Amino acid sequence: MDAKKIVEKIFSQAERGEVLIGEDNPWCFYAKFAMKKEGKAPENFNCPIFDIPDFDLFVEKVSTYLEKAKSFYAYDKEYFEITEEEFEEKLFFDLMVNTSYSDQKDIYSAIDRREKMLKELPCGEKYIGEYLDKRVYCKTVKNHSNIESPYKMTISFKSEEGEFSLPALNFGIVDDQVYLFAVQNKREKQTSTLAKKMDRYLRKLNAGVDMEDIVSSVSPSAVASLAIFSSICEKNNIKEIVAPSFLPIRYNATFFARDRLSEEVKNEGLEQLDRDQFNITNRFSYLFLRHNFHFPSSVADFDEDRGTMKMQLDGKDRNGENIIFSLYDLPKGKVFDEPLQKQENTR
Repeated sequence: MDAKKIVEKIFSQAERGEVLIGEDNPWCFYAKFAMKKEGKAPENFNCPIFDIPDFDLFVEKVSTYLEKAKSFYAYDKEYFEITEEEFEEKLFFDLMVNTSYSDQKDIYSAIDRREKMLKELPCGEKYIGEYLDKRVYCKTVKNHSNIESPYKMTISFKSEEGEFSLPALNFGIVDDQVYLFAVQNKREKQTSTLAKKMDRYLRKLNAGVDMEDIVSSVSPSAVASLAIFSSICEKNNIKEIVAPSFLPIRYNATFFARDRLSEEVKNEGLEQLDRDQFNITNRFSYLFLRHNFHFPSSVADFDEDRGTMKMQLDGKDRNGENIIFSLYDLPKGKVFDEPLQKQENTR
């Protein structure tokens, strides 16, 4: 592996707005970014620029990261049917794409942090307790390397009436912090009898919430998912959840892809794209404010300098009769370090 060669190749292509990985049938990624290499940056460049004051140090950190990433994401090489060189190029490209504006200003720390996220966690489905006479499970899986986080967790309720899954959480762990990148609903509608009952039940989470307040704009199922996830974090001695609100290279890629379309088709969707991103970014931040509404001692604040929402986890107010408090009682033990209980059949 020649990390310097990989870095120079990807940045050279990204500066033009089109990155090709592979030879015969290359992947084409519409992403545009550049580097400020030891004080020198391209002029009149209006896309993200990575500040790299010491290029040799940057290459060294990339090399170290790639060695760990190749092991962590080993399945991807076979899954995508790519060569060793293409695999390394893809891993580096993914590393750059999944950065925030603040990461691009302090890329050394960003790489160190991303490397720490590549910690092997117990994967698979674990039984975490009972709720409303329903069995509750959390399932942790590794994401593919192109996803913004290394892991995904889904929390599900199961009974004879079917299954109901809460929005999935994309995350990575760094020391005593969890970086939470997204809370995403299933694309397909859940139609089981249990899903319909749980959907109606979770709407009770809106009791006492001012519908004119911004905290009302998030779905009850997302609130429930974050409540259980924050409980899991706290019981694994994690003190803080950090949520990057915006990854500009990923977002801009859609615009560069549309540049290849006709003006009529391109302009038709740009306003909607902006509205969608505004809603995604803001609702993600509002979700933490809503958690703070239910659990006042877990304070959530937006860090404007870094563009992140931070939430301190504090279990002092985990009591009461409200549904959200009883949800927080799940799980009864640790998830990330050891099995909670003997595995049960999921059906």
